[in-house]
Amino acid sequence: MQSEQFTHHPTAVAAGPADRPAGAERPLVAIYREAMMNYNEVYVRTEVEALRRYRGYYVGSHRVTDVELPDERTLVLRDRYRHVDRVLDPLVTRIGYRLERLGPLAAFGRELATGSLVGRASEYAFQVHGVSPSLTRALRPLRPVLLHAYTGVSGAHALPLARALGIPLIVSFGGYDATATDEELNRWPRRGRVLLRRRDAMKREVRRIIVVSDFLRRQVVERGWPEEKVTVLYRGIDTDLFTPSGAPPLAALRWA
Repeated sequence: MQSEQFTHHPTAVAAGPADRPAGAERPLVAIYREAMMNYNEVYVRTEVEALRRYRGYYVGSHRVTDVELPDERTLVLRDRYRHVDRVLDPLVTRIGYRLERLGPLAAFGRELATGSLVGRASEYAFQVHGVSPSLTRALRPLRPVLLHAYTGVSGAHALPLARALGIPLIVSFGGYDATATDEELNRWPRRGRVLLRRRDAMKREVRRIIVVSDFLRRQVVERGWPEEKVTVLYRGIDTDLFTPSGAPPLAALRWA
């Protein structure tokens, strides 16, 4: 049974344009990452776009434009409130600048002066409290069959969304999220603390945990994640894009 689940896991399927069904015929997998998408996470797009039996649909809390994503398959929570914030920002930021001059209210004033108040509040409500009717309404008509969160923190954010949609959640652990101590995680209120608070529920409810090395597999198992749910999937390298030409001569190296 476990091997069958692995076979049907979307990240375990290599690209194959020749036998790829038409886009509309393939089940949709929602891919969640809180920031869509950081420059060092281009591998996420590479993996998603290589899916053969599934269509990938990107879902995030806020937008980062370091990695280009297909607009027609990208849903960003804060973007849904962009027009409201555009109307409110002139007034809200003006109030914020005035409050910044008042000692007791300076911190609150800085928050207002940043702008995008409604969008940032919606992101906070989703990440910390697991509430986002907007994301649920937007995703439900798309009928995703699976929600795959990249990083343990994003998995903690995505758990309430998977529940609301009634679909399985898969979480990929990539590094610090698998190795950080509870003390380290507790330093980040909207990230690490959310993972700590929802970790026990994730251990029960997450359908599959993906790690990229045996080292990380040992780390998550030592931290109490169910060993039978952990799968190691090594990340490959596209040799058409990265073709080493050999090591540089030793004389050309400079030592600092």
